[in-house]
Amino acid sequence: MNEDLQYPIGNLVFLDSTPDLRREWIGQFKDAPGLLRKAVNGLNEKQLQNAYRAGGWTIAQVVHHLAEMDASAYTRLKFALTESIPAVAAPP
Repeated sequence: MNEDLQYPIGNLVFLDSTPDLRREWIGQFKDAPGLLRKAVNGLNEKQLQNAYRAGGWTIAQVVHHLAEMDASAYTRLKFALTESIPAVAAPP
């Protein structure tokens, strides 16, 4: 597969965390659901079934995946923050 299609925004680059960056990232995380809702608001069923590339997920699949991963991440983060010795593992 063409890497430009596999990683359309490029490979992940880790940044050193700073208090300002953490605040920015938290703000982005907080704003993301509203921005996503705004982006898909008013799309009809045919538009939601469009894939952004041949063989890629549809818009509806991407939205569902993001919501599912947020729900999973919330539960894991809550567990990690509330247990004295958290054992957060990857899903099977």
